[in-house]
Amino acid sequence: WKDRHILRSQKFKGLEYVERPRQIYYDTDGILEKQVQKFTICKKCSGLNTIKSQSDTGYDVLAITIPRDACSHCIDEGYRLYKNTPSDDFKRVYLQDRVEDAFYSKGIKF
Repeated sequence: WKDRHILRSQKFKGLEYVERPRQIYYDTDGILEKQVQKFTICKKCSGLNTIKSQSDTGYDVLAITIPRDACSHCIDEGYRLYKNTPSDDFKRVYLQDRVEDAFYSKGIKF
């Protein structure tokens, strides 16, 4: 644990982000969800986190999370991404700002 910063810098050296694809089946509702989670590598904070989610029902979502320890660059990038993502690309776009304890959403109303 004490060497976590060294290990992190070695593992992610030269990378701007790390992507993790996932596939989740919700058996109670019979829904298959495909996700791509993207972690932005930042030297000043734990980095911006985004999830692009698509279900087999056609519900596409972009979720953006600004971490509690976010630097000003990651905060600005999170809000820029939220503001500049066209609502017609996703049914919903969500922004969770954990620094300010705020939550925003835009897109199709149900």
